[in-house]
Parts: sequence; structure tokens; C-alpha cells
Amino acid sequence: ITQAKGWNAAANSSHMTIGSGCTTSLLGPTGSAMKFSSSSLTVPASVFAKINGVGKIAIALWIRPTSFGSYKSVFDTTNRHASFYIDSATGLYVAFGGSAVGATSSVNFTLNEWQHVIVTYDGFNVSIYRNGFRVATAALGLLAFTDSLLFGTNPSGGGSNYQGHQSGWRVYSRYFNQGAAAALYQQARVGYRDLYSRLR
Repeated sequence: ITQAKGWNAAANSSHMTIGSGCTTSLLGPTGSAMKFSSSSLTVPASVFAKINGVGKIAIALWIRPTSFGSYKSVFDTTNRHASFYIDSATGLYVAFGGSAVGATSSVNFTLNEWQHVIVTYDGFNVSIYRNGFRVATAALGLLAFTDSLLFGTNPSGGGSNYQGHQSGWRVYSRYFNQGAAAALYQQARVGYRDLYSRLR
């Protein structure tokens, strides 16, 4: 994981475990996508060892949810070291370092439509971006990251499994401000230039 390139799923597939309920489905915004119903895409905690001590993190991905309600888990960890749920078009729930808080999006998340999401944390505050624009902020506690990160399911026991598609998963050991988030969104729209970079 680096501040500039980050970790990306396409180039580091050997680090992931794909659950039996995940299937490769329709083309994503810039490539293939994964369909989730009752399983998960798991990235082991060892991948994120460099984040501990840095105190900053950003998780970015494309989502195409097919349903809301019951707090659908976009990503989660056992102890909520990094969690993001969508309950409704504007109802969000986010956690880092074991601290969690509800948030209200200023822009509607939509069903059956691709949208780029960045959830980023600087050790004190979390910002959520949709398609390059900040839509929610919240204050949280200090960062700890010792759990495996699961996309599409809820190992912490809260909420429910994500329903829909995801693509383009990336993790960075940095915080994204508005300008950086907008730039990453534009880069994601045409495909990440460093798609084949490796974990460093």
C-alpha cells in the first residue's frame, strides 16, 4: 500500500479470497465487476499492516447497489476497524478504529446505477465522497486496523449483506481531500493508470 498508487484488487488477486456467493457479472464502469448476494470478497489483515502507524486510510470502489434497507454492508471488519453501510438513499453508517457513527448524505445514492465511492479517514474525521464530491463527514476516534477487510458482507454482526455489484477496489494509506477525491474519480472513470502496480 502506498500513498500514491494504493493497493488494487486487479493487480493483487493472490491476496484475496473470493466467496462462493460472488460471481463475475456484467462489465463494470472500466472493466469486469463482481456480483454480491450472500458472500464476500476478503482481503487479509496482513495486507494492511502498513496502515497501522500511518493513521490515515482511504477505501475507494465502484458500487451498483440493487437494494437499500437493513444497512447493506459495502465493506466491514469484525471489530469495525473499517466499515461502511448504506441504509437508504441518504442514510449512511461508517466506522473506523472501532468507533462508529451514522451520517446523512447530501446527495442521493441510487439503485441500479454505477457510482464511485471514497471513504477516507485522517485519524480524527471521516469524509465520504460520491462521484468525486464530498457528501458526508463525521468525527471518529483513533485508527486501528488489525482485522481482515470484507467487501459485501458484515462480519461485525451489524446490518446485512450487500446486494448488487462492486468493482475497482482500492486502498490507500492517505487521506483524500476534495481535490484529491475529484482527481481520483476522474482517473477511475477512464481506468486507473497504475492498474498493474503491485503492493509495496
